[in-house]
Parts: sequence; C-alpha cells; structure tokens
Amino acid sequence: MSGSFAAVGLGLGRLAHGGTGDDAHLSPWQPGLLDIHHINTGRGNSALAILPDGTSLLIDAGAATGQSPALNAPRPDASRRPGQWIARYVERQLRATNATGLDYALMTHLHGDHVGQLGVECPESAEGKYRLTGISDVAAGVPIGKLIDRGFPAYDYPEKATDPNALNYIAFAHARQAQGLAVERVRPGSIAQIAPLGRAEVAENCALRILAGNGQVWTGEGETAAAHFSAGAKPAPPENNCSIALRIG
Repeated sequence: MSGSFAAVGLGLGRLAHGGTGDDAHLSPWQPGLLDIHHINTGRGNSALAILPDGTSLLIDAGAATGQSPALNAPRPDASRRPGQWIARYVERQLRATNATGLDYALMTHLHGDHVGQLGVECPESAEGKYRLTGISDVAAGVPIGKLIDRGFPAYDYPEKATDPNALNYIAFAHARQAQGLAVERVRPGSIAQIAPLGRAEVAENCALRILAGNGQVWTGEGETAAAHFSAGAKPAPPENNCSIALRIG
C-alpha cells in the first residue's frame, strides 16, 4: 500500500481540510478563488481543486478496506464506502460552480489508497467488469469529464500491472473508454492537458503543469520530458516512484 500523494505546488488560493460530513462551516467557492479541499475519509488520499474559473479537478479517490493499524476510523462513518463519501462531498462543493460533474479526475498512481481497494463490501458495477470502490464509486455518483492516469491504455510500465486493485481500476478505465468517455495517459511537461475550461479572463493567472508521471519528468523547457529511470532498470521502479506530480498556480 502506498503512503505517497501528488506533489501539488500552490499559487494564491485557500486550503480547506474538508471532512466528508457536515461541511457547512466552509464558505462556498467564488469566481477568482483557487480552492483546494483535502478530503478526509480516514481510508485513503483524495483532494478536490476548484480553479478560479470554476474548473474542477479531483486528485485521487482512495478507499482502503478492511482493518489495519495504519488506517484511521472511517469518516464520517461506515454507512457509505469511502468513494461514495467523496462523491457526496464533491457534489456539494460543485454546487457553487453550477456544475453537475467533475471536469477532470487525476489518479496519481495505481495503489488502492489512491484509486480504490477491493473488499467484500464492493459491489459489481452495472457499467463494466469491475467493482465499485474509490474512483469508480465516485464516477457512479458524479460524472467525470476526463480521467487521467499514469499508464493508460497499456499499463505496462515499468512492468505489467498485476495487483488486483490496479486491475480493477484498469477495467474501470477501459469501460469508460468503451462508453466513449475520455481517458488519457498523463503527459509530463504539459500545461494543456489539464486546462481551465471557463472564462479566460478569470483563469489567466492560474495554470496546471504536469511535472512528472510514469517515469518521465519535465525538463523545465517547453512541454518536453525526459526519462527519470534508466531503461530496463532492475529492480523496476516501485509504483510510488512512478506517481504523477503537478503544480497548480
């Protein structure tokens, strides 16, 4: 299981450590503000960014299952799966933007506490051959415009994925593609892959740069990237080391 999270550089904005229960104390997003909510379910990593123009980005939707000393108690409780709580929180925050769904969802890497872990409580999806957990639970409750991850469509770097949690996520990603929905591999160095979709005059001072992902790192020039690991390195780089990193601001 992973202990890492996306590296997020922040420009001017405000941070909120959002619980997934009563969030009435948080003032709604307003045009011109950059809001970043760290969503705490006690079961994994997840953050929601709402850009100054209202464009929304969910970073991870972790859902660790079972019992472990490394896990906190489910928050706000165990009446919903973690991904369902995340979807509920996201839907509430997006009301201020008049949006009914997420513009982007970015999965930094393929560990269960970032994309969703399988457990006996995870039902089969009616949309494909995968189970509902983490991001697939979020997508069942909130439409997602574009899904971005580190390995689509082959998921063969640095080695072919074999972890059951990763394979469940991969089945979800391919099911989305089969439905005609957007799924993309991250493009390290890009400033256009996650672009503000609203009013240009509001978003002009906020950009998202993909710094790294899938073993590639931005060179600092244009949108070019270079390999971070030697070709065919043994042992292969671990999953955490292939994570996506981005800068917002």
